[in-house]
Amino acid sequence: MVTTVVWVLATFITKPEDKAVLNSFYKKTRPGGPGWKKVLDEAKEEGIDIEKSNEKWSVPSGIIAMILGCILVYSCMFATGNWIYGNYPLAIGLTVTVVGSGFLLAKVWNTMKDDLL
Repeated sequence: MVTTVVWVLATFITKPEDKAVLNSFYKKTRPGGPGWKKVLDEAKEEGIDIEKSNEKWSVPSGIIAMILGCILVYSCMFATGNWIYGNYPLAIGLTVTVVGSGFLLAKVWNTMKDDLL
């Protein structure tokens, strides 16, 4: 609670960052999402080109890949345990989940790897 109050207070007390710094940061890091629309629009109005038109935001795909990876790993571990202990119906279901999440993860990775690498 104290931390939140301090950073909100610091945000309102300090002066906003210069537009040149924001443009430089955007050019270097290419953050995505709707929060940067104002900075992009202002740069466009001033005739500054900071955006690559063919780049897409990879965060949503990265989050999906992370979730699928977690499902894959945990399903694999629990499937192995259930196979060992002879709980075959659950082991089969978890194995199907492993195959499905692995397939989906490979698909998501193939769509996003060109943007990242």
